[in-house]
Amino acid sequence: MINKNDNLSSSWLRMGDRELREYYAPFMPIADWLIAKHCKQWWKTQPQTSEYQAAQHGLCSVLFMPRSSKEMTCRFLVIYLGCDVLPLMNDPETLERIPEFTPAHMELARKISQM
Repeated sequence: MINKNDNLSSSWLRMGDRELREYYAPFMPIADWLIAKHCKQWWKTQPQTSEYQAAQHGLCSVLFMPRSSKEMTCRFLVIYLGCDVLPLMNDPETLERIPEFTPAHMELARKISQM
């Protein structure tokens, strides 16, 4: 996986459990898109910062394991975006990109908890 912050020694793509990173990495384009569109923080255009990387990692983790409804998923996404939840929930494009919770997520959650 090639990403704009891959080469930084502090990148989340180089730390932690490899299998978990592989689960999260496919959600990086959506996380970057959410940051560009909805984030109000100073670091939103600076992917080399630890703040951006922490937000990207957090967003990927939420997108990988969405909550029981898109509304609840949005409520968790705004924690990392530093914005109001209403613009996310009222934006059809955003709601379309946010994955829905499925029974397969329960099986993945069990597998991860045993790692």
